[in-house]
Amino acid sequence: MLVVIIILYVIGISLIVLSIFGSKTEGLTTRHTLYTFGSAIIVIAIFMSIGYVIQYLTSVLYSM
Repeated sequence: MLVVIIILYVIGISLIVLSIFGSKTEGLTTRHTLYTFGSAIIVIAIFMSIGYVIQYLTSVLYSM
């Protein structure tokens, strides 16, 4: 699960970086789409991270 979250962060960040430093021949729509997809993937990864932390903390609490 942790590997999936890390992969999502890497994909999201790389899409945002590509939209910022991408080719100058790309249209504004393409860059905006890359930025939107990157942001959406990072938001999904953040929610998955929060769920993972809650699951981990719950298991630690019950093991006490």
